[in-house]
Amino acid sequence: MESEYIYSKIKWISHPPDKKWIEHSLRVEELSKKFLKDLPDCINVLLPGEVWQILINNISFFHDIGKGTKYFQDYIVSENKVKTELSNHSLLSSLVTYWIVEKLLEPIIKDSNLIKLYSFIAFLVVRYHHGDLQNPKTSILLEQNQISLIRKQWESIDKDVINLLLNFRNVPLSYDEIEMRIKTLPESFKIKKVIIKFLINNKRLDYYFIINILYSILIDADKLAAGLNFVPESNIEIPENIIDIYREIKGWIESKGFFDKLRNDAYREVINSVEDIDNKNIFSIQLPTGFGKTFASLSFAIKLLNKKGLKRIIYCLPFTSIIDQNYYEIQNMFETVLKREVDATLLLKHHHLSELFFKYEDKEYSYSESQLLTESWHSKVIVTTFVQLFHTLIGYKNRALKKFHRLLNSVIILDEVQSIPIKYWKVIGEMLSFLSGNLNCNIILVTATQPKILPEEKVLKLANSEKYFKSINRTHLKINIQNNMNVNQLVEYVKAHSTGKKKIIVVLNTIKVSADFYSKTKNSFKNAYYLSSYIIPKQRLEILRHINRLDEYYLVSTQIIEAGVNLDADILFRDFATMDSINQVAGRCNRFNMKSAGEVHVFKLEDNERGRLVASYIYDKSLLDITEKTLIDKTKYEEKEFLYLCDCYYDKLSSFNSIESEKILDSIRKLKYTDDDYAISTFKLIDENYEKFDVFIEYDSEAENIWGRYCALNEIKDFWKKREEYLKIKNKLQNYIISVNIKDLELNKPPMVNGIYYVSRNQLEEYYDTETGYKKISSASIW
Repeated sequence: MESEYIYSKIKWISHPPDKKWIEHSLRVEELSKKFLKDLPDCINVLLPGEVWQILINNISFFHDIGKGTKYFQDYIVSENKVKTELSNHSLLSSLVTYWIVEKLLEPIIKDSNLIKLYSFIAFLVVRYHHGDLQNPKTSILLEQNQISLIRKQWESIDKDVINLLLNFRNVPLSYDEIEMRIKTLPESFKIKKVIIKFLINNKRLDYYFIINILYSILIDADKLAAGLNFVPESNIEIPENIIDIYREIKGWIESKGFFDKLRNDAYREVINSVEDIDNKNIFSIQLPTGFGKTFASLSFAIKLLNKKGLKRIIYCLPFTSIIDQNYYEIQNMFETVLKREVDATLLLKHHHLSELFFKYEDKEYSYSESQLLTESWHSKVIVTTFVQLFHTLIGYKNRALKKFHRLLNSVIILDEVQSIPIKYWKVIGEMLSFLSGNLNCNIILVTATQPKILPEEKVLKLANSEKYFKSINRTHLKINIQNNMNVNQLVEYVKAHSTGKKKIIVVLNTIKVSADFYSKTKNSFKNAYYLSSYIIPKQRLEILRHINRLDEYYLVSTQIIEAGVNLDADILFRDFATMDSINQVAGRCNRFNMKSAGEVHVFKLEDNERGRLVASYIYDKSLLDITEKTLIDKTKYEEKEFLYLCDCYYDKLSSFNSIESEKILDSIRKLKYTDDDYAISTFKLIDENYEKFDVFIEYDSEAENIWGRYCALNEIKDFWKKREEYLKIKNKLQNYIISVNIKDLELNKPPMVNGIYYVSRNQLEEYYDTETGYKKISSASIW
């Protein structure tokens, strides 16, 4: 009866066209409570359970209380929807929530400073639930104009409705008491001394996780309640032995030779380790390339789900270019064994280029609904990127933090973990340690070259790496770094050492050098191809597929083929790089042990114009020095020595101290989300040295069609409709887009059309070479 009475009395609208405020607030609270309940009990180590309940119940219910003002209600029902300072609701909502939480905490917490801190956390979460998290220092002082606006807003709210709501929620406050606090601002929000002292002295990560968990739950619940009537959940149980069954169906358990036997031994060793994990929650699988680490790690993760009662698997890869391949392999595994179509509640793909398509049972969700569910990771198995994971774990942006609470109670697989930049090892290691040590998250590090991101005593090895590395000898590393080469010398070197080889790969460090080298050598080899990021994604994929069908080819590439790309060469030439990069590209040579030992030649290429190593344009000089010291003792290494080489390299790196990592870690402890030289907002997993701009290449008739659909978006006036139509073509549009750094763009700049640089089909010759990609010098300018 009470709920019906509340519904009948509160007429406020929260979202257009006519969603009731009370209906939305109760739904947000319902979802928030569910999300909190899904978290592990160990969160009570961060905060007492009663405090979590008070915070989540009142943050979720009162997060939009400021929408009750006359100004917001006039705005929400108006046709033009013109926002004003008075129609903004977040600051008023956050202040009211602060006072409500403060009042509710008083009977259960004796320390008044602690009450202020917890209430301020509620304030922060509500204040920024429509934007990104900000530095608390910018929030603790209210400007006089803000106070004046708040007073006007409060005067316009129906007093009876406020009292009704406070009574309904058993809050020992009244409209008049809140009004008195508003009239006495800023005195009634006098928290600067307490918060500043806390921020200066705090040395723990706890509060960052508390804030981000609460913020994540609120914004996830808020967006879902506004955009969906029903949140789907998977009703499919994943059999613990599903990958064992799949391997049997595929015939992989039968060892057809020595290499197959080694792979099967490694798989069994990994999955049998689940019986002996004790209280460990960080694991590593370090095996040579081609040993089936993907399915071994996934099989172990599924067994962990069942053993520990965890909620989901988050399978992460460093590059979007290899996600589709792994996703489809996993999808095929599920559908083969389960004998049914797999929907997105079981298996989900998420990266910035992935198509937004969410299907549950027979229902296909709209693009906007699919975006909500995809970006919040509403699935049991998520295949995603390092960027998505780490910009959530170390994040401040609203869109990224929606899924923060789903990091808890999960298994995170970090495949190709060596791809994490060394400058972030410290901060990422500390964050992963906290997540796994305090919040029931299990982490599996997967690689052929194990970096020392986490202390060795915390990591349980699931396979005897040394045994498998010593048992194979597919590749020899030939070191020729005593003297530098120029491009012309390298041309002769490659020709001289490629005699009799059918599959040849040359990997160089920059687009400029690689394109130049390709032009000098392509006519000397059969089936010559070139790859770099200046070739559109669609064409790159076509080239790789074509090469894999050939018995003989010659490929010149940048590092774009380093990890996860399915290539197999007889001989490979690699310009000098860091040890992990050399080892990764070596994995593309004699990958399946089908021939006599492959050769990987490592050399130093010099830029004659500047008298500088080409490698130094891409890699940190200190890392190159450590690599040289690791390799310099011999001119030849066999694959069975690679493990030792990598261990030596990472041992030398363990003393590498990154100031940036330490500073960002300090910002996390002190909650410096923004407004600082090393704020959380400065964390960028992929650091671009140059500003880049997108260029659309109208490469074929399909591109012409997609471009036409893109331009037609301008005719759609409704913002949300335009956005939804854009999302429908985004993935296909990206197939024809390359990112060109500003220096190259300035040399040969195409016209800008509808906010993007555009090369039409009749301009291809001027701006795009079908062999080497984007032209830095126009063909027209040559004449």
